Amino acid sequence: MKNQIIFKQQDWDILNKSLYETNKLESGLYGFYKESTTASSHKILVNDILIPKISDYHKRHASYVAFKSDFTIQALQYCMKNNCHLLDLHTHPWSSDVNFSSIDDNEAIHTKIPYLKQHVKGVKISFIVLGKNSQIAKARMWETESDRLQSIYKIVIV
Repeated sequence: MKNQIIFKQQDWDILNKSLYETNKLESGLYGFYKESTTASSHKILVNDILIPKISDYHKRHASYVAFKSDFTIQALQYCMKNNCHLLDLHTHPWSSDVNFSSIDDNEAIHTKIPYLKQHVKGVKISFIVLGKNSQIAKARMWETESDRLQSIYKIVIV
């Protein structure tokens, strides 16, 4: 089954403006999505984004970004209130061939997914890492049934 993420053009434009305000530091934000699954495809339909203020960052360096817990709690409350899932986006602004780093893997596997499984049941999470521009991207989703991360083959802007 092919997994893809679908953004509205206006959200993609806002996301780009926020994430690429600087190329000296990693940036991030949260998106929110619903799912549509058929026999041949699984679509992650992004329906909103939450852009952090500078004060919402816990740590922000050239190669690392983390949000304060209040910002993450705000995002999770949005998910529960609106019956949707969380999309975790961040940049590697120095990268022309982007991949998830070992830090990204460790946080996803050992922190974010276990937290959701224990405290926010019913909320899934997907991840996007963007390179020096938004044309360079990798995406993956947490498949709850198999409890593993699966690649998302395509990001679509409509």
